[in-house]
Amino acid sequence: MSGIPIGYLFGALVAATIAYLALWPRPTNGPRVTPALVLAMSGSEIPFLFLALNLFSTIVAVADGTITSPIAWLALALSVLAVAGQLVVIGLATRTLPALAEALRNVFGTTRLPRRARWQDWLRAVVVPLHLPRRDVERIDDLPYGPHGRANLLDLYRSRTPRPAKGVLIQLHGGGFFSGHKSKEARLLMERFAADGWLCLSANYRLRPAAFPDQVIDAKRAIAWARAHAADYGGDAGTVALVGGSAGSHVAVICALTGNDPRFQPGFEDADTHVAAVIGLYGYYGPSPSHGMPSAPEDYLASAASGVDQRRTDIPPIMIIHGDRDPMVDPGMARDLAASLRTASAAPVVYAELPGAHHTLDRFDSLRCAGVVDGVEEFLRRALHRSADGV
Repeated sequence: MSGIPIGYLFGALVAATIAYLALWPRPTNGPRVTPALVLAMSGSEIPFLFLALNLFSTIVAVADGTITSPIAWLALALSVLAVAGQLVVIGLATRTLPALAEALRNVFGTTRLPRRARWQDWLRAVVVPLHLPRRDVERIDDLPYGPHGRANLLDLYRSRTPRPAKGVLIQLHGGGFFSGHKSKEARLLMERFAADGWLCLSANYRLRPAAFPDQVIDAKRAIAWARAHAADYGGDAGTVALVGGSAGSHVAVICALTGNDPRFQPGFEDADTHVAAVIGLYGYYGPSPSHGMPSAPEDYLASAASGVDQRRTDIPPIMIIHGDRDPMVDPGMARDLAASLRTASAAPVVYAELPGAHHTLDRFDSLRCAGVVDGVEEFLRRALHRSADGV
């Protein structure tokens, strides 16, 4: 093995594996975080980092003249395949905006979404995908909104400069109902909306061993807190929207279907918990006890699919976004829910399936995440102002 660039061979093998998993992820068979899932998600959302490392190591190896043995040539071949895979991953990410634009046009007829990502989004995705907080946004941590300690804390995001208040956006994190935290996901989305005048809240909620409907009760309590306190922080409580990821998406959609339902508001039955719109990202829409998810005594997600004689007018506009390569939750579940909601609801229901996207597509400041934020922004603009736009 003398003279063979072992480090280069190892690096090329890792790069090729990550590119392969990003394009063909392995199913997790439930809400489990596996090494393959982490590599696949990272390769899908921050491919520029792996592309740069791969190219750098290849240039160094070629410049050193160490590509002389069969094993070294194998390492070079693996590196070339990894580069090709990473370029395909980047190409799939650039199809995010077109996919969202098509989904929005199917419902609203028109859209203002840009055709391609802005140069700022490219720069951020290439240089600082791990997220740098915006200086024009203030974050206030750990505000209590309920009686259950750390499980009932939220972070608040608002613009540092006075802006016309646009409403309140509440984010519910993922984690399979057994993990997750309010500060881990959707940071790009929360800060973008806060800078634009929204008051943004990211809330913890009770996790297992807490059982259904504790999570929904907590989410509704956060809505009630927002209505009572938004004005104290410069927000407009007249419009409250929810966005959730994975398990948080499940909770958000149930909240959309149960506005002001006293069974989910013990001790605060008179609070207004209707929401103006809901966005579900890479959601699990079970329930399925075999996957460790809560089994609802009355499954409101299933009831939306049961086929009703008249479409309900109390369901708010809903946007469902899912990746076509999600290894944790099959996109068919999201597709079926969207079809069911269209049957049950008189409000707009948008479904967008993103090419090449995996689970947890809002963890990094990636090209895809920036596109999703644009899509959510356009959805809320159209959904909340349909009459003004003539829709």
